[in-house]
Amino acid sequence: MNNLITHHNPRTGRYQFFWVGCVTAMQMCLWVCGIASAAPAIFWASDPIRPGETAMLIGDGFGANATVEISRLTDEQPAEPTAAKISSWPGLGIKVEVLQGSEQSLKFRVPADWKSGVFTFRVTVGGESASGFLNRPQMWWAQGDLGTNASPGGWIRAFGKNLGWGGPLSNLVTTVRLEGPRVAALPAVADAFSVRAEIPADLPAGSYQLFLHNGAGGDAAWSEPVSFTISPASSWPQTLFNVRNFGARGDGIKDDTAALVAALGKAQTNGGGIVFLPRGKYAVSNTISISRGTVLRGEKEEWVCLAWPDFTNPPAALIQGSNSFGLENLTLYANNHQHVIVGDLGGKPQAGNVFLRYVRVRADAYRGHPGKQEVDTRFRRSLELSSGGGDTVRVGGVNIEFSNCDFYGSGRAFFLSRVRGGRVAGNQFFNGRWGWYCISGSDGLIFENNLIQGADLMSTGGGLNCLDGSKSSQNVYFARNRLSLFHGWDREALTTDAGGEAYSGQINMVNGAKLGLGGEPKDSIAYSRGAGVFILSGRGAGQYRHLMGYRDKIVEVDRPWGVEPDTNSFISITSFQGHYLLLDNQFIDTGALQLYGTSIECIVAGNHGTRMQGFRDLGMWYYGYQPSWFCQLLDNQISEGNYYHWSSVTDSAIEVEGGGHPPYAGPLTCGTVVRRNWLENNAQIKFSGVCRDIVVEDNRVENAERGIYVGPQTTNVLVRGNEFVNVLREVEDKSALSAH
Repeated sequence: MNNLITHHNPRTGRYQFFWVGCVTAMQMCLWVCGIASAAPAIFWASDPIRPGETAMLIGDGFGANATVEISRLTDEQPAEPTAAKISSWPGLGIKVEVLQGSEQSLKFRVPADWKSGVFTFRVTVGGESASGFLNRPQMWWAQGDLGTNASPGGWIRAFGKNLGWGGPLSNLVTTVRLEGPRVAALPAVADAFSVRAEIPADLPAGSYQLFLHNGAGGDAAWSEPVSFTISPASSWPQTLFNVRNFGARGDGIKDDTAALVAALGKAQTNGGGIVFLPRGKYAVSNTISISRGTVLRGEKEEWVCLAWPDFTNPPAALIQGSNSFGLENLTLYANNHQHVIVGDLGGKPQAGNVFLRYVRVRADAYRGHPGKQEVDTRFRRSLELSSGGGDTVRVGGVNIEFSNCDFYGSGRAFFLSRVRGGRVAGNQFFNGRWGWYCISGSDGLIFENNLIQGADLMSTGGGLNCLDGSKSSQNVYFARNRLSLFHGWDREALTTDAGGEAYSGQINMVNGAKLGLGGEPKDSIAYSRGAGVFILSGRGAGQYRHLMGYRDKIVEVDRPWGVEPDTNSFISITSFQGHYLLLDNQFIDTGALQLYGTSIECIVAGNHGTRMQGFRDLGMWYYGYQPSWFCQLLDNQISEGNYYHWSSVTDSAIEVEGGGHPPYAGPLTCGTVVRRNWLENNAQIKFSGVCRDIVVEDNRVENAERGIYVGPQTTNVLVRGNEFVNVLREVEDKSALSAH
């Protein structure tokens, strides 16, 4: 996000304005720069927020004597963004009680009798102040019908928070505004975390700035812009090559491999085209390679199939392309196989521009009557391909699209690598024997309305990660998916694993965007561009930056620090994961949805679990110090809380934990909001390990042994307004620094 904060100097009577941004889509921290160290600084403010709820600020320089004022902005029609008023403090507000405060955090309540909308706040310490917004729209990234771009007549979608309203403010209209070769104000369909607008067909191509207003807050409540490109939709050659004209019979008996290869070769010579398969059953005996600009298209998914024999030694892939190819309207059958559909992974130049539409795969290496030895041999060979067997689909890069497909394979359902501007929607994925799913190194991915299901007693789940060697994964919209029947491995429905670190320890120098490391880094630091640089403790704790370069123990980050660390500050340089929107998904008979290690400003909201492990936020040591900061678990429901893992039954939970590892003994989990969740039938809320600054508010727990547990190493926890029905022990609080 980009945000405006202000600093008031009482000696001059002037306000100074500071725009806070980031060179990537990971835009989060607010800071005050150019002022004395005693002045307050705000790194993050919790929203979305409703009247009567608790706001939490994470920053620096607050202390015990901080005062907080709050104001609601009026909802008049806003001026254009470039002409709008930008002050985040209108000069008029009311003082509110600080419910809990420390040097690095403040908690206060939005007045319950106020109307929902955009609020501003001001923190004053020792005569100096800093201010910011609550519920002002924050766009994290945008995508279009062309992936990273949009076309005239196409669509654009943006993601972040506070983008639209429901409930009492549902009459307010979100506006998307493009400023570039022409200005266009676009009506939009929006909810709190996403927005969609249609692009006028006559909008000129070019570079634009995209602004958003959620209808509340007037002039000051425009979002900060994100850059976006409108470009004409390009098409591949449309020459049609009918495989029947190349000798294909399509009777399921004659081997049609040569005919398919000939038609595809002709398309390659043509620079691309459509290789068309009329209704029929096409027997295939080898890899089918698709060149750039070529689409393999069947007449109809139910009418056309390609079928491979039961190989003794299957080829590396059944369908192979590099980039810029597509499949649609056909079914693929196979017995013994390795990978099924393969394109370049995201680390290769020009990877991407691959689409799969209405493609069905039925690939089962254990079909029929294989003997015990054959089953064992095939399973062992499959695990040489990945930890979950061969991939049904294996692609990466820019503008990846899977839509309305049905993928059933013997191993891992899919592997997406470094997707930029991808959309995976309306598909069915089945994880095979010991299979899982893997989404690595993303930066702009819409994953919505899919089914992911275990198709074997050993199937497990999967998740978002950096396991393909990426140093950063961010900006993923994972919404309205259904995940079920994961019984193998750790049963993780969605986990954010990514281990390893490049450095942890103190620093010996700060010079703008450069840091001098106080110890020896690991060899991996030279290859860690894009990784997160986190200040875990000491001066400036709670800030992060992205690593841009390294030389001779000097690290360069993407921008200077708002509050500079010093030699007492402890930092970690590790893989970065953040801005995940995990919304309205269903989990049935699975393990947890868990933020496992690095997770920065992720939102887990509106999900429903049945016989699942729960929803977990875990900052931890995972081959390195990996913080979880500023994550929110909102409006989730666990309806059946009995969970059976490997050989024991336990309670499902909303669980927040901070794991430790010498020499750093401080918190790795900070700034967590657990609000309006509903836990039924043996589910509970738990906080354990070394965590700091948590708001647990307005949750409902029914029919449980315990409602809320706060462990002894968890500090600055505010427990407020929770409801308990038939709960034996409502709140078990062992922390000395909690408030109720």
